[in-house]
Amino acid sequence: MIFAIKGDITKITDVQAIVNAANESLLGGGGVDGAIHYAAGPELLEECRTLGGCRMGEAKITKAYNLPCDYVIHTVGPRWHGGSRGEADTLRDCYINSLKVAIDNGIRTIAFPSISTGAFGYPVEEAASVAVNAVNEFLIENSDKFDDVYWILFDNYTCSVYDKAIKNIQDSGNLYLDVMLKNPDIMDAFLEAIDLGNLGVIAPHKDKYIYRYDINWLIDKANSGEKLKYVTFWKADEGCENNYFGQWYSGKPIVINGREYATAEQYMMSEKALLFNDLEVYEKIMKDPDPHNSKALGRTVKNFNGDLWDKCFREIIFHGNLGKMQSDIKILNALLETEDAVLVEASPTDDIYGAGMEKKDLLNPDGTLKVLPQNWHKKDSTRQAENNLGFVLMGVRDLFRDIVGD
Repeated sequence: MIFAIKGDITKITDVQAIVNAANESLLGGGGVDGAIHYAAGPELLEECRTLGGCRMGEAKITKAYNLPCDYVIHTVGPRWHGGSRGEADTLRDCYINSLKVAIDNGIRTIAFPSISTGAFGYPVEEAASVAVNAVNEFLIENSDKFDDVYWILFDNYTCSVYDKAIKNIQDSGNLYLDVMLKNPDIMDAFLEAIDLGNLGVIAPHKDKYIYRYDINWLIDKANSGEKLKYVTFWKADEGCENNYFGQWYSGKPIVINGREYATAEQYMMSEKALLFNDLEVYEKIMKDPDPHNSKALGRTVKNFNGDLWDKCFREIIFHGNLGKMQSDIKILNALLETEDAVLVEASPTDDIYGAGMEKKDLLNPDGTLKVLPQNWHKKDSTRQAENNLGFVLMGVRDLFRDIVGD
């Protein structure tokens, strides 16, 4: 996958190598070059002294020392002279040769800066176009060699330009990922390779997925007369319809940030305990995989603040289910197969995370609504049901669909 992200390249984690926009001496300089040398420590300079410099367009590799990655690949970009001295070809060589060095050293995740657009004066729009096209074409030709390629960019403007360059290729249907995923075998391999660490890079954009759908959205859709498909789930017991979407479903271990959880419920309640700094309850939750006990322990969290929980629980559910989908490819495939359906937790006992009603009371036999969503509520209650779990799952589905394409 190809990403453009605003950030500090010296602090990015989850990549094996970063690329340094160096000068010919490889002995440090200003901008990104200076920042990388400073963060890596003096050992980087000592190793660079042994390399004998580097010509423009070529690339050489060193250890990363104090940086949070394994390697630094140094490449020397062209100085801008108006575009008449082969600058585009040289810039292209920087990216291609850096990727070749990465392959030679078994590197599958790599982060680039915007090469040559600082002190070397290369216009950002032109540089982004050359860079993204060069990398995209190389990845298509070497589809089994890389997992992720990032541009880590210092400012909003540069990031937006690289984002646009990536989108331009995507719109043309020639983006590396789009081309590769036309092959079903590659699609399966891609999905199996997804991990939470890599998707964590999407964090700056996740709010649009977490909060895209809610009960008011559904009420507006239903009132407009739009015909929607509905997929319901509730109990996590074996044999229950779509049981794998439930918070209590126990399948493959859910791995999030190196920790294992038996269920999304265990993750949710453990995060609740951490949110309110109740480490005693957190330890109890982590030691007990039973979702019944996770829920019960979650209700004992000290210092609980309802207003704060209301602001945070959707994001926690999102992360838990993101981890769940990534930990079990079959559940992810099932989620994607729901297409554009409205997902509903048809629980008669839950009007916060569910619809407060069973499927038989919500839907007609033909799958159409029996009860409009503004009238969803638990029996003997008038409180508007919110179906937060269903809507968050729809956001998780959208995130994966945006990554793999429709």
